[in-house]
Amino acid sequence: MGKNIKLYVSEEEGSYRFVMYKNKKPCSALQVMSRDKNTGIVANVITIKEERRKGYAKKLYNTALRLIPTIVHSTNLSEEGKALSTDGRGE
Repeated sequence: MGKNIKLYVSEEEGSYRFVMYKNKKPCSALQVMSRDKNTGIVANVITIKEERRKGYAKKLYNTALRLIPTIVHSTNLSEEGKALSTDGRGE
């Protein structure tokens, strides 16, 4: 995965969690749900407040794409998610 990224898998549920660590502590995480490892949907993304806007979620997303080639984004966003969205959904 990379020296700072770990993958946690629950194949039974189709859950793939990519977690980035900084100073041995989790700082960002991306969960993708997929039943077949060909297509998936982003179920959750979180980055701790002091580490936001540094590209960590994007790096996790790109790492996930190496395992699951087609990933779409959920249309269910929290208010904070809408505000942080880079695709115009927060406007």
